[in-house]
Amino acid sequence: MALAAMLLLVTLVSFALIDRFESNPFTSLLGKQNRVYLPVIVKGRTGGASGGGQAALYITIPGEPEAFSSPYTHYTLTQGLHGYSYGHAAIDISAGNGAAILSPINGIVSSLYVDDLANTVLIIENEVYQVLMMHGNYSVNVGDILTLGQPIGTESNNGWTKDAFGQLCYGRDCGYHTHLNVCDKRLGSNINPLDVIKN
Repeated sequence: MALAAMLLLVTLVSFALIDRFESNPFTSLLGKQNRVYLPVIVKGRTGGASGGGQAALYITIPGEPEAFSSPYTHYTLTQGLHGYSYGHAAIDISAGNGAAILSPINGIVSSLYVDDLANTVLIIENEVYQVLMMHGNYSVNVGDILTLGQPIGTESNNGWTKDAFGQLCYGRDCGYHTHLNVCDKRLGSNINPLDVIKN
């Protein structure tokens, strides 16, 4: 299906993210360089032309899938590894309110939403990594193909952010940062983002 036709179906199609703790179909695709497999759900049901199973969508992504860099040119680590209670092994980093956020990988925007805590959530992935970032003002859309270092938004404090005293920052000038979680699909688990950030 042509990319333009796929973009017209954005209102009908959502990308289902595969649970990284179950068997991982991405591992069988590692030999297919620069291709990402995303199962597709249309109007709440899965199925291919015959109606059974999941439809496969292969998207070619330019650049090296193993390449990884910081989402900022300069940043401060504001919180070390945390989030295990909700399935993350994330860090918080900050470059300041309004700082440009850059794509840390060559990938596709597979999800962009606001969760039940008002966090803005952006997920970018390729066949090696799935990167989740939160709290920014993101300027990309689901389906956008990104290159490493491409601007994707600006730092903000959307959602569940706190000040130095543990008070929520809703409507206040505090708590600006990016929550960064990285899943290595080859391992089928989250990894420490500091192990892959190059700068």
